[in-house]
Amino acid sequence: MSQPNRSTAVGRVVIDELVRGGIAHFVISPGSRSAALAMAAFDHPGAQISVALDERSAGFRALGMSKAGTRAAVIVTSGTAVANLYPAVIEAEMSLTPLIVLTADRPVELRGVGANQTIDQVGAFGGHATWSIDISHLPDTPEGVSTLRSTMSRAAAVNSGPAQVNIGFDEPLVPLTDDGRTRGDEFSSSIEGRANGAPWTAQTPVAPAPVELSADIVDTERGLVIVGSSRGLVPGADQLAGLLGWPLIVEPTAGFRPPQTISTAHFLSSAEVFAQAHRPDVVLMLGRPGLSRPVERMIAGVHRVVYDAGRWSDPTRQAETLLSGPPVVGFASTRVGPWRRSWLEAEQLARHALDEALDSSASPFRIARDLARVSVGPLVVASSMPVRLLDAVMPAGDTEVIANRGASGIDGFVSTALGVATSRGMATAFAGDLSMLHDMNGFLVDTDHNAAFVVLNDNGGGIFSHLPPARFPAHFERLFGTPHGRSFERYAAFHNVTHVLADPSDDLGVHVRGAADSGGIHLIETVVDREGGPEAASALRAAVDRALRS
Repeated sequence: MSQPNRSTAVGRVVIDELVRGGIAHFVISPGSRSAALAMAAFDHPGAQISVALDERSAGFRALGMSKAGTRAAVIVTSGTAVANLYPAVIEAEMSLTPLIVLTADRPVELRGVGANQTIDQVGAFGGHATWSIDISHLPDTPEGVSTLRSTMSRAAAVNSGPAQVNIGFDEPLVPLTDDGRTRGDEFSSSIEGRANGAPWTAQTPVAPAPVELSADIVDTERGLVIVGSSRGLVPGADQLAGLLGWPLIVEPTAGFRPPQTISTAHFLSSAEVFAQAHRPDVVLMLGRPGLSRPVERMIAGVHRVVYDAGRWSDPTRQAETLLSGPPVVGFASTRVGPWRRSWLEAEQLARHALDEALDSSASPFRIARDLARVSVGPLVVASSMPVRLLDAVMPAGDTEVIANRGASGIDGFVSTALGVATSRGMATAFAGDLSMLHDMNGFLVDTDHNAAFVVLNDNGGGIFSHLPPARFPAHFERLFGTPHGRSFERYAAFHNVTHVLADPSDDLGVHVRGAADSGGIHLIETVVDREGGPEAASALRAAVDRALRS
Protein backbone atom coordinates (compact mmCIF):
# COMPACT_ATOMS: atom_id res chain seq x y z
CA MET A 1 0.00 0.00 0.00
CA SER A 2 1.36 3.40 -0.95
CA GLN A 3 1.78 6.23 1.55
CA PRO A 4 0.40 9.74 0.95
CA ASN A 5 3.89 11.30 1.08
CA ARG A 6 7.50 10.64 1.98
CA SER A 7 7.37 12.18 5.47
CA THR A 8 4.41 10.01 6.46
CA ALA A 9 6.26 6.92 5.24
CA VAL A 10 9.33 7.85 7.27
CA GLY A 11 7.33 8.55 10.43
CA ARG A 12 5.46 5.25 10.22
CA VAL A 13 8.58 3.17 9.58
CA VAL A 14 10.51 4.86 12.42
CA ILE A 15 7.77 4.34 15.01
CA ASP A 16 6.92 0.80 13.91
CA GLU A 17 10.53 -0.38 14.00
CA LEU A 18 11.12 1.16 17.42
CA VAL A 19 8.02 -0.59 18.78
CA ARG A 20 9.31 -3.86 17.34
CA GLY A 21 12.61 -3.16 19.09
CA GLY A 22 10.99 -2.83 22.53
CA ILE A 23 10.30 0.90 22.79
CA ALA A 24 6.95 0.93 24.58
CA HIS A 25 6.22 4.62 25.17
CA PHE A 26 6.63 7.86 23.26
CA VAL A 27 6.65 11.24 24.98
CA ILE A 28 5.66 13.91 22.48
CA SER A 29 6.03 17.66 22.61
CA PRO A 30 3.82 19.50 20.09
CA GLY A 31 5.41 20.81 16.92
CA SER A 32 4.82 20.99 13.19
CA ARG A 33 8.07 19.53 11.82
CA SER A 34 7.64 16.43 14.02
CA ALA A 35 4.00 15.90 12.97
CA ALA A 36 4.69 12.73 10.98
CA LEU A 37 6.37 11.08 13.98
CA ALA A 38 3.73 12.24 16.46
CA MET A 39 0.82 11.07 14.32
CA ALA A 40 2.47 7.74 13.58
CA ALA A 41 2.97 7.11 17.31
CA PHE A 42 -0.63 8.14 18.01
CA ASP A 43 -1.93 5.69 15.37
CA HIS A 44 0.33 2.72 16.13
CA PRO A 45 -1.56 -0.01 18.06
CA GLY A 46 1.58 -1.05 19.94
CA ALA A 47 2.62 2.40 21.12
CA GLN A 48 1.60 4.34 24.20
CA ILE A 49 1.95 8.10 24.16
CA SER A 50 2.09 11.06 26.50
CA VAL A 51 2.07 14.72 25.50
CA ALA A 52 4.26 17.16 27.43
CA LEU A 53 4.25 20.88 26.61
CA ASP A 54 7.84 21.54 27.70
CA GLU A 55 10.57 19.67 25.81
CA ARG A 56 12.98 19.70 28.75
CA SER A 57 10.32 18.07 30.91
CA ALA A 58 9.44 15.66 28.09
CA GLY A 59 13.04 14.43 27.98
CA PHE A 60 13.13 13.75 31.71
CA ARG A 61 9.73 12.09 31.64
CA ALA A 62 10.98 9.60 29.05
CA LEU A 63 14.16 9.21 31.11
CA GLY A 64 12.14 8.40 34.24
CA MET A 65 10.24 5.69 32.39
CA SER A 66 13.45 4.16 31.11
CA LYS A 67 15.01 4.23 34.59
CA ALA A 68 11.95 2.37 35.88
CA GLY A 69 12.22 -0.30 33.19
CA THR A 70 9.90 0.99 30.43
CA ARG A 71 11.94 1.79 27.33
CA ALA A 72 10.86 5.21 26.09
CA ALA A 73 11.50 7.68 23.30
CA VAL A 74 10.96 11.43 23.15
CA ILE A 75 9.76 13.22 20.02
CA VAL A 76 10.44 16.93 19.48
CA THR A 77 10.28 19.43 16.66
CA SER A 78 13.22 21.36 15.22
CA GLY A 79 15.16 24.32 16.61
CA THR A 80 15.56 25.11 20.29
CA ALA A 81 13.18 22.26 21.12
CA VAL A 82 16.19 19.99 20.52
CA ALA A 83 18.44 22.05 22.80
CA ASN A 84 15.95 21.64 25.64
CA LEU A 85 16.65 17.89 25.65
CA TYR A 86 20.31 18.41 26.53
CA PRO A 87 20.01 17.98 30.34
CA ALA A 88 18.06 14.72 30.03
CA VAL A 89 20.51 13.40 27.43
CA ILE A 90 23.45 14.19 29.73
CA GLU A 91 21.78 12.39 32.64
CA ALA A 92 21.00 9.38 30.43
CA GLU A 93 24.62 9.20 29.30
CA MET A 94 26.11 9.60 32.77
CA SER A 95 23.71 7.07 34.33
CA LEU A 96 23.91 4.60 31.41
CA THR A 97 20.14 4.81 30.95
CA PRO A 98 18.75 3.94 27.50
CA LEU A 99 16.85 6.83 25.91
CA ILE A 100 15.75 7.28 22.30
CA VAL A 101 15.75 10.92 21.16
CA LEU A 102 13.85 11.60 17.92
CA THR A 103 14.62 15.12 16.71
CA ALA A 104 12.70 16.36 13.67
CA ASP A 105 14.71 18.58 11.34
CA ARG A 106 14.35 20.59 8.15
CA PRO A 107 15.35 18.84 4.93
CA VAL A 108 18.96 19.28 3.79
CA GLU A 109 18.17 22.06 1.33
CA LEU A 110 16.81 24.26 4.15
CA ARG A 111 19.76 23.82 6.50
CA GLY A 112 22.36 26.55 6.83
CA VAL A 113 20.45 29.06 4.69
CA GLY A 114 18.57 31.01 7.36
CA ALA A 115 15.35 29.00 7.22
CA ASN A 116 12.96 29.60 10.11
CA GLN A 117 13.31 27.41 13.23
CA THR A 118 16.39 25.73 11.81
CA ILE A 119 19.60 25.15 13.75
CA ASP A 120 22.45 22.68 13.34
CA GLN A 121 20.95 19.58 14.98
CA VAL A 122 23.26 16.94 13.54
CA GLY A 123 25.26 15.53 16.43
CA ALA A 124 23.71 18.19 18.67
CA PHE A 125 24.56 16.28 21.86
CA GLY A 126 28.19 15.62 20.98
CA GLY A 127 29.90 12.96 23.05
CA HIS A 128 26.92 12.66 25.38
CA ALA A 129 25.04 10.61 22.78
CA THR A 130 26.05 6.96 22.85
CA TRP A 131 25.06 6.73 19.19
CA SER A 132 23.62 9.25 16.74
CA ILE A 133 22.64 9.44 13.09
CA ASP A 134 21.18 11.95 10.67
CA ILE A 135 18.54 10.70 8.22
CA SER A 136 18.21 13.33 5.54
CA HIS A 137 16.34 11.45 2.80
CA LEU A 138 14.40 8.23 2.28
CA PRO A 139 14.57 6.93 -1.30
CA ASP A 140 11.26 5.57 -2.57
CA THR A 141 12.69 2.10 -3.07
CA PRO A 142 12.57 -1.22 -1.17
CA GLU A 143 16.26 -0.72 -0.39
CA GLY A 144 15.53 2.69 1.11
CA VAL A 145 12.90 1.23 3.42
CA SER A 146 15.13 -1.67 4.49
CA THR A 147 17.96 0.77 5.23
CA LEU A 148 15.69 2.90 7.44
CA ARG A 149 14.36 -0.14 9.28
CA SER A 150 17.88 -1.44 9.86
CA THR A 151 18.91 1.97 11.19
CA MET A 152 16.00 2.11 13.63
CA SER A 153 16.75 -1.46 14.78
CA ARG A 154 20.22 -0.27 15.64
CA ALA A 155 18.85 2.74 17.54
CA ALA A 156 16.49 0.51 19.56
CA ALA A 157 19.40 -1.79 20.43
CA VAL A 158 21.33 1.00 22.21
CA ASN A 159 20.74 -0.17 25.78
CA SER A 160 23.26 1.99 27.60
CA GLY A 161 22.85 5.73 27.21
CA PRO A 162 21.01 7.94 24.72
CA ALA A 163 20.65 7.47 20.97
CA GLN A 164 19.78 10.49 18.82
CA VAL A 165 18.00 9.98 15.51
CA ASN A 166 17.81 13.30 13.65
CA ILE A 167 15.38 13.16 10.72
CA GLY A 168 14.84 15.69 7.97
CA PHE A 169 11.17 15.98 7.00
CA ASP A 170 9.91 17.75 3.90
CA GLU A 171 6.34 18.97 3.42
CA PRO A 172 3.61 17.79 3.44
CA LEU A 173 4.15 16.78 7.06
CA VAL A 174 0.68 15.27 7.62
CA PRO A 175 -0.78 12.21 5.82
CA LEU A 176 -2.02 14.10 2.76
CA THR A 177 -0.56 14.34 -0.70
CA ASP A 178 -1.79 17.92 -0.88
CA ASP A 179 -2.13 19.71 2.47
CA GLY A 180 -3.41 22.94 0.95
CA ARG A 181 -0.08 24.69 0.81
CA THR A 182 2.32 21.99 -0.42
CA ARG A 183 1.86 19.09 -2.77
CA GLY A 184 4.11 16.04 -2.63
CA ASP A 185 4.40 12.72 -4.41
CA GLU A 186 2.95 9.55 -2.98
CA PHE A 187 5.46 7.09 -1.54
CA SER A 188 4.85 3.95 -3.58
CA SER A 189 7.24 1.41 -2.03
CA SER A 190 5.97 -0.97 0.63
CA ILE A 191 6.96 0.03 4.16
CA GLU A 192 6.18 -3.37 5.69
CA GLY A 193 8.60 -4.83 8.21
CA ARG A 194 9.49 -8.39 9.12
CA ALA A 195 6.73 -10.96 9.58
CA ASN A 196 5.11 -11.52 12.98
CA GLY A 197 6.22 -8.14 14.38
CA ALA A 198 9.89 -9.11 14.55
CA PRO A 199 12.51 -6.36 14.49
CA TRP A 200 14.41 -5.89 11.25
CA THR A 201 17.64 -6.89 12.96
CA ALA A 202 17.46 -8.73 16.30
CA GLN A 203 20.48 -8.06 18.50
CA THR A 204 21.61 -9.81 21.67
CA PRO A 205 23.34 -7.53 24.20
CA VAL A 206 26.82 -8.68 25.10
CA ALA A 207 27.47 -8.58 28.84
CA PRO A 208 31.03 -7.90 30.02
CA ALA A 209 32.89 -10.99 31.13
CA PRO A 210 33.26 -11.37 34.93
CA VAL A 211 36.70 -10.69 36.37
CA GLU A 212 38.01 -12.95 39.13
CA LEU A 213 39.58 -10.97 41.94
CA SER A 214 43.26 -11.67 42.54
CA ALA A 215 44.36 -13.80 45.49
CA ASP A 216 45.96 -10.89 47.32
CA ILE A 217 42.62 -9.04 47.26
CA VAL A 218 40.54 -12.06 48.24
CA ASP A 219 42.90 -12.94 51.11
CA THR A 220 42.67 -9.47 52.63
CA GLU A 221 40.72 -9.53 55.90
CA ARG A 222 40.19 -5.80 56.36
CA GLY A 223 38.32 -5.07 53.15
CA LEU A 224 35.23 -3.03 52.41
CA VAL A 225 32.67 -3.17 49.57
CA ILE A 226 31.06 0.16 48.68
CA VAL A 227 28.30 0.40 46.08
CA GLY A 228 27.23 3.71 44.56
CA SER A 229 25.13 4.85 41.64
CA SER A 230 25.07 1.88 39.29
CA ARG A 231 23.05 -0.23 36.90
CA GLY A 232 22.46 -3.83 37.91
CA LEU A 233 25.38 -4.09 40.33
CA VAL A 234 23.60 -4.41 43.67
CA PRO A 235 21.87 -7.82 43.45
CA GLY A 236 25.22 -9.60 43.59
CA ALA A 237 27.05 -7.15 45.83
CA ASP A 238 25.70 -8.57 49.09
CA GLN A 239 26.72 -12.09 48.04
CA LEU A 240 30.15 -10.87 46.99
CA ALA A 241 30.68 -9.09 50.32
CA GLY A 242 29.59 -12.22 52.15
CA LEU A 243 32.06 -14.39 50.25
CA LEU A 244 34.89 -11.97 50.98
CA GLY A 245 33.88 -11.53 54.62
CA TRP A 246 33.80 -7.76 54.18
CA PRO A 247 31.28 -5.17 55.37
CA LEU A 248 28.96 -3.79 52.71
CA ILE A 249 28.08 -0.10 52.31
CA VAL A 250 25.36 0.65 49.75
CA GLU A 251 24.32 4.16 48.80
CA PRO A 252 20.59 4.47 48.06
CA THR A 253 21.32 5.56 44.49
CA ALA A 254 22.45 1.99 43.83
CA GLY A 255 18.75 1.06 43.84
CA PHE A 256 18.16 -0.38 47.31
CA ARG A 257 19.93 -1.43 50.50
CA PRO A 258 19.94 -5.21 50.95
CA PRO A 259 20.09 -6.95 54.34
CA GLN A 260 23.47 -6.89 56.09
CA THR A 261 24.18 -3.43 54.67
CA ILE A 262 25.99 -1.02 56.98
CA SER A 263 23.18 1.53 56.73
CA THR A 264 24.75 3.89 59.28
CA ALA A 265 28.11 4.18 57.50
CA HIS A 266 27.85 7.96 57.20
CA PHE A 267 27.66 8.40 60.96
CA LEU A 268 30.01 5.54 61.84
CA SER A 269 32.74 7.07 59.71
CA SER A 270 32.03 10.44 61.33
CA ALA A 271 32.94 8.93 64.72
CA GLU A 272 36.68 9.52 64.97
CA VAL A 273 37.46 6.56 67.24
CA PHE A 274 35.52 4.13 65.05
CA ALA A 275 36.91 5.50 61.79
CA GLN A 276 40.51 5.21 62.98
CA ALA A 277 40.04 1.65 64.20
CA HIS A 278 38.13 0.52 61.10
CA ARG A 279 40.18 1.96 58.29
CA PRO A 280 40.25 -0.83 55.67
CA ASP A 281 43.26 -2.10 53.75
CA VAL A 282 41.32 -2.58 50.48
CA VAL A 283 38.11 -1.03 49.13
CA LEU A 284 36.15 -2.63 46.32
CA MET A 285 34.04 0.12 44.74
CA LEU A 286 31.11 -0.78 42.49
CA GLY A 287 29.44 1.96 40.50
CA ARG A 288 30.09 5.55 41.53
CA PRO A 289 29.82 6.16 45.28
CA GLY A 290 30.55 9.54 46.80
CA LEU A 291 27.51 10.81 48.71
CA SER A 292 29.17 10.73 52.12
CA ARG A 293 32.25 12.85 52.77
CA PRO A 294 32.99 11.11 56.11
CA VAL A 295 33.12 7.74 54.33
CA GLU A 296 35.41 9.22 51.69
CA ARG A 297 37.71 10.65 54.37
CA MET A 298 37.90 7.28 56.12
CA ILE A 299 39.06 5.47 52.98
CA ALA A 300 41.36 8.21 51.67
CA GLY A 301 44.61 6.70 50.40
CA VAL A 302 43.34 3.11 50.69
CA HIS A 303 44.01 0.58 47.90
CA ARG A 304 40.97 0.85 45.61
CA VAL A 305 39.64 -1.69 43.13
CA VAL A 306 36.89 -0.18 40.96
CA TYR A 307 34.22 -1.56 38.62
CA ASP A 308 31.85 0.90 36.98
CA ALA A 309 30.37 -0.82 33.92
CA GLY A 310 33.43 -0.32 31.80
CA ARG A 311 33.85 3.40 32.47
CA TRP A 312 36.93 5.16 33.77
CA SER A 313 35.68 6.08 37.22
CA ASP A 314 38.38 7.40 39.53
CA PRO A 315 37.58 10.99 40.61
CA THR A 316 39.98 10.84 43.57
CA ARG A 317 42.84 9.49 41.39
CA GLN A 318 43.49 6.78 43.99
CA ALA A 319 42.30 3.65 42.17
CA GLU A 320 44.98 0.98 41.75
CA THR A 321 42.86 -1.31 39.57
CA LEU A 322 39.93 -0.60 37.21
CA LEU A 323 38.11 -3.83 36.43
CA SER A 324 36.75 -4.46 32.92
CA GLY A 325 33.89 -6.63 34.18
CA PRO A 326 31.92 -7.43 37.33
CA PRO A 327 34.13 -8.90 40.07
CA VAL A 328 33.75 -12.49 41.25
CA VAL A 329 35.59 -14.74 43.69
CA GLY A 330 36.59 -18.31 43.06
CA PHE A 331 35.04 -20.01 46.08
CA ALA A 332 31.55 -20.45 47.50
CA SER A 333 31.79 -20.20 51.29
CA THR A 334 30.68 -17.21 53.32
CA ARG A 335 33.16 -15.75 55.79
CA VAL A 336 32.13 -13.84 58.89
CA GLY A 337 35.33 -13.06 60.74
CA PRO A 338 36.02 -10.57 63.54
CA TRP A 339 36.48 -7.70 61.07
CA ARG A 340 33.04 -7.96 59.54
CA ARG A 341 31.48 -8.86 62.88
CA SER A 342 32.77 -5.66 64.47
CA TRP A 343 31.16 -3.61 61.69
CA LEU A 344 27.84 -5.42 62.10
CA GLU A 345 27.90 -4.90 65.87
CA ALA A 346 28.60 -1.20 65.38
CA GLU A 347 25.77 -1.06 62.85
CA GLN A 348 23.35 -2.45 65.43
CA LEU A 349 24.39 0.10 68.04
CA ALA A 350 24.34 3.02 65.63
CA ARG A 351 21.04 2.00 64.04
CA HIS A 352 19.34 1.81 67.43
CA ALA A 353 20.81 5.17 68.48
CA LEU A 354 19.79 6.84 65.21
CA ASP A 355 16.25 5.50 65.25
CA GLU A 356 15.78 6.47 68.90
CA ALA A 357 16.99 10.01 68.20
CA LEU A 358 14.92 10.32 65.03
CA ASP A 359 11.73 9.08 66.68
CA SER A 360 11.76 12.10 68.98
CA SER A 361 12.78 14.67 66.34
CA ALA A 362 11.02 16.57 63.57
CA SER A 363 14.09 17.04 61.38
CA PRO A 364 14.46 16.38 57.65
CA PHE A 365 16.50 13.30 58.61
CA ARG A 366 13.42 11.78 60.21
CA ILE A 367 11.34 12.53 57.14
CA ALA A 368 13.93 10.81 54.93
CA ARG A 369 14.06 7.70 57.13
CA ASP A 370 10.29 7.44 57.40
CA LEU A 371 9.82 7.81 53.64
CA ALA A 372 12.21 4.91 53.08
CA ARG A 373 9.93 2.84 55.29
CA VAL A 374 6.51 3.86 53.92
CA SER A 375 7.01 4.67 50.23
CA VAL A 376 4.49 3.15 47.84
CA GLY A 377 6.12 2.22 44.57
CA PRO A 378 9.72 3.26 43.90
CA LEU A 379 11.07 6.15 45.97
CA VAL A 380 12.31 8.79 43.53
CA VAL A 381 14.72 11.09 45.33
CA ALA A 382 16.00 14.48 44.19
CA SER A 383 19.64 15.44 44.08
CA SER A 384 21.25 17.93 46.43
CA MET A 385 19.98 17.60 50.03
CA PRO A 386 17.24 14.88 49.86
CA VAL A 387 19.53 12.16 48.49
CA ARG A 388 22.14 12.92 51.16
CA LEU A 389 19.54 12.78 53.91
CA LEU A 390 18.43 9.41 52.58
CA ASP A 391 21.99 8.11 52.39
CA ALA A 392 22.60 9.07 56.02
CA VAL A 393 19.56 7.39 57.59
CA MET A 394 17.91 4.95 55.17
CA PRO A 395 17.63 1.52 56.83
CA ALA A 396 18.32 -1.72 54.99
CA GLY A 397 15.24 -3.15 53.34
CA ASP A 398 13.49 -3.68 50.04
CA THR A 399 12.66 -0.05 49.21
CA GLU A 400 13.63 0.65 45.61
CA VAL A 401 15.27 4.04 45.02
CA ILE A 402 15.58 5.88 41.70
CA ALA A 403 17.60 9.07 41.33
CA ASN A 404 19.18 11.27 38.69
CA ARG A 405 22.71 10.92 40.01
CA GLY A 406 24.45 10.52 36.69
CA ALA A 407 25.10 14.24 36.52
CA SER A 408 23.43 14.99 39.89
CA GLY A 409 21.30 17.87 38.59
CA ILE A 410 18.07 18.99 40.22
CA ASP A 411 16.48 19.74 36.85
CA GLY A 412 13.69 17.55 35.54
CA PHE A 413 12.81 16.01 38.89
CA VAL A 414 9.01 16.27 38.64
CA SER A 415 9.08 14.81 35.14
CA THR A 416 11.41 11.97 36.13
CA ALA A 417 9.15 11.02 39.03
CA LEU A 418 6.05 11.11 36.83
CA GLY A 419 7.85 8.96 34.27
CA VAL A 420 8.57 6.40 37.00
CA ALA A 421 4.93 6.57 38.10
CA THR A 422 3.78 5.95 34.52
CA SER A 423 6.01 2.90 34.29
CA ARG A 424 5.16 1.40 37.68
CA GLY A 425 1.64 2.69 38.34
CA MET A 426 2.63 4.59 41.50
CA ALA A 427 5.69 6.39 42.80
CA THR A 428 6.66 8.27 45.94
CA ALA A 429 8.91 11.28 45.35
CA PHE A 430 11.15 13.08 47.85
CA ALA A 431 12.33 16.56 46.90
CA GLY A 432 13.44 19.91 48.16
CA ASP A 433 11.51 23.03 47.28
CA LEU A 434 14.00 24.16 44.63
CA SER A 435 13.85 20.84 42.78
CA MET A 436 10.06 21.16 42.60
CA LEU A 437 10.17 24.78 41.43
CA HIS A 438 12.87 24.00 38.88
CA ASP A 439 10.57 21.63 36.99
CA MET A 440 7.14 23.21 37.51
CA ASN A 441 6.36 22.51 33.86
CA GLY A 442 6.70 18.80 34.60
CA PHE A 443 3.04 18.73 35.55
CA LEU A 444 2.01 20.03 32.11
CA VAL A 445 1.26 16.55 30.76
CA ASP A 446 -1.96 15.09 29.41
CA THR A 447 -2.17 11.75 31.21
CA ASP A 448 -3.30 10.67 34.66
CA HIS A 449 -0.69 9.69 37.23
CA ASN A 450 -0.55 8.26 40.72
CA ALA A 451 2.24 9.86 42.71
CA ALA A 452 2.92 11.32 46.14
CA PHE A 453 5.45 14.17 46.18
CA VAL A 454 6.87 14.86 49.64
CA VAL A 455 8.47 18.31 49.56
CA LEU A 456 10.84 19.71 52.15
CA ASN A 457 10.15 23.42 52.01
CA ASP A 458 12.95 25.35 53.69
CA ASN A 459 12.47 28.38 51.45
CA GLY A 460 15.71 28.00 49.57
CA GLY A 461 18.84 25.95 49.06
CA GLY A 462 19.14 23.94 52.25
CA ILE A 463 22.27 22.05 51.23
CA PHE A 464 24.35 25.24 51.26
CA SER A 465 23.84 25.52 55.01
CA HIS A 466 26.07 22.42 55.29
CA LEU A 467 28.75 23.79 52.95
CA PRO A 468 31.56 26.39 53.25
CA PRO A 469 29.49 29.29 51.76
CA ALA A 470 27.51 29.30 55.02
CA ARG A 471 30.59 30.84 56.66
CA PHE A 472 30.07 34.02 54.64
CA PRO A 473 26.83 35.53 55.98
CA ALA A 474 27.08 38.72 53.92
CA HIS A 475 26.92 36.68 50.72
CA PHE A 476 25.01 33.63 51.84
CA GLU A 477 21.31 34.43 51.76
CA ARG A 478 21.28 36.27 48.45
CA LEU A 479 23.64 34.01 46.52
CA PHE A 480 23.15 30.57 48.10
CA GLY A 481 20.15 30.49 50.43
CA THR A 482 18.01 32.05 47.65
CA PRO A 483 14.68 32.35 49.49
CA HIS A 484 11.83 32.23 46.98
CA GLY A 485 8.77 32.92 49.12
CA ARG A 486 6.48 30.88 46.84
CA SER A 487 3.32 29.16 48.02
CA PHE A 488 3.16 25.45 47.25
CA GLU A 489 -0.56 25.48 47.94
CA ARG A 490 -0.99 27.87 45.00
CA TYR A 491 1.52 25.87 42.99
CA ALA A 492 -0.59 22.74 43.50
CA ALA A 493 -3.84 24.53 42.72
CA PHE A 494 -2.45 25.84 39.44
CA HIS A 495 -1.60 22.29 38.35
CA ASN A 496 -4.79 20.69 39.76
CA VAL A 497 -2.72 18.73 42.25
CA THR A 498 -3.96 17.80 45.72
CA HIS A 499 -2.04 19.72 48.40
CA VAL A 500 -1.50 18.72 52.03
CA LEU A 501 0.47 20.73 54.57
CA ALA A 502 1.99 18.16 56.93
CA ASP A 503 3.77 18.79 60.19
CA PRO A 504 7.35 17.41 60.19
CA SER A 505 6.38 15.17 63.09
CA ASP A 506 3.37 13.68 61.28
CA ASP A 507 3.17 10.02 60.34
CA LEU A 508 4.09 10.26 56.67
CA GLY A 509 2.78 6.78 56.06
CA VAL A 510 -0.76 8.04 56.55
CA HIS A 511 -0.30 10.71 53.88
CA VAL A 512 1.53 8.48 51.39
CA ARG A 513 -0.87 5.56 51.73
CA GLY A 514 -3.79 7.97 51.51
CA ALA A 515 -2.39 9.35 48.26
CA ALA A 516 -1.97 5.84 46.87
CA ASP A 517 -5.49 4.82 47.88
CA SER A 518 -7.20 7.87 46.41
CA GLY A 519 -5.08 8.04 43.24
CA GLY A 520 -3.91 11.09 41.35
CA ILE A 521 -1.03 13.40 42.19
CA HIS A 522 -0.57 14.59 45.77
CA LEU A 523 1.87 17.22 46.96
CA ILE A 524 2.65 16.72 50.65
CA GLU A 525 4.48 19.80 51.86
CA THR A 526 6.36 19.96 55.12
CA VAL A 527 7.97 23.21 56.22
CA VAL A 528 11.37 22.87 57.90
CA ASP A 529 13.97 25.27 59.24
CA ARG A 530 16.86 25.61 56.81
CA GLU A 531 19.26 26.79 59.52
CA GLY A 532 18.42 23.83 61.75
CA GLY A 533 19.84 21.25 59.33
CA PRO A 534 23.45 21.35 60.54
CA GLU A 535 22.30 21.23 64.19
CA ALA A 536 20.16 18.14 63.47
CA ALA A 537 23.13 16.44 61.81
CA SER A 538 25.35 17.24 64.79
CA ALA A 539 22.79 15.79 67.20
CA LEU A 540 22.68 12.53 65.27
CA ARG A 541 26.47 12.30 65.14
CA ALA A 542 26.59 12.80 68.89
CA ALA A 543 23.97 10.10 69.47
CA VAL A 544 25.92 7.56 67.43
CA ASP A 545 29.21 8.54 69.07
CA ARG A 546 27.72 8.04 72.55
CA ALA A 547 26.37 4.64 71.56
CA LEU A 548 29.75 3.50 70.25
CA ARG A 549 31.64 4.78 73.28
CA SER A 550 29.26 3.06 75.67
